[in-house]
Amino acid sequence: MKTLSALARALLFWLGALEWLAGRQGWWGLSWLGRGTQRTLLGPLLAAPLGMPGGRWRRALSFGLAAPLALAIQIGASSLRNRRADPRAGLRPGTHPGRQVEHVHIAMDEGFLPGILAAPGTETAAAVCILHGSGDHKGAYTWWMVDALLAQNIAVLLIDLDGHGENPRTQQFPAILDDVRAATDYLRARYRRVGVLG
Repeated sequence: MKTLSALARALLFWLGALEWLAGRQGWWGLSWLGRGTQRTLLGPLLAAPLGMPGGRWRRALSFGLAAPLALAIQIGASSLRNRRADPRAGLRPGTHPGRQVEHVHIAMDEGFLPGILAAPGTETAAAVCILHGSGDHKGAYTWWMVDALLAQNIAVLLIDLDGHGENPRTQQFPAILDDVRAATDYLRARYRRVGVLG
């Protein structure tokens, strides 16, 4: 019973210490308490080891066993609390603040070109097609570019090049250039000014 009590106190301490570190560093995505008054809970968590039962070896063992468990709980709890902080959430189909997002299938001679079209909340005459790198897909690491372009009132088309992501076509060169042509033709039918980035 003493070992279980010591382990529980060590776990509470580590949860408090990890939460304090996340707040101190401004890593709010790793915080399960957030920025508000609930941070007053840190005091009792950090004080949990006071009066911990058992000898030195039991306390050391408890702290050692509790650390990885606390880290797993910290990551899991902060992930659940901060689901909306996922930067890719703005690429899901639907209406989001300042944007309308839809999945598109652009017709090609052989198959289709899968894409995500993000349009600003206001009417625009400009659009950019963003191309991903080799071995990647249309949603990988592009949210910050999408956000920046939408903030400038520019629509964005993300596509999966042949052999990547949801694209059913086999990657072949120079046929992969047809993807870029199809994407720009799609955008030109909808927008006056069209660019390509990638």
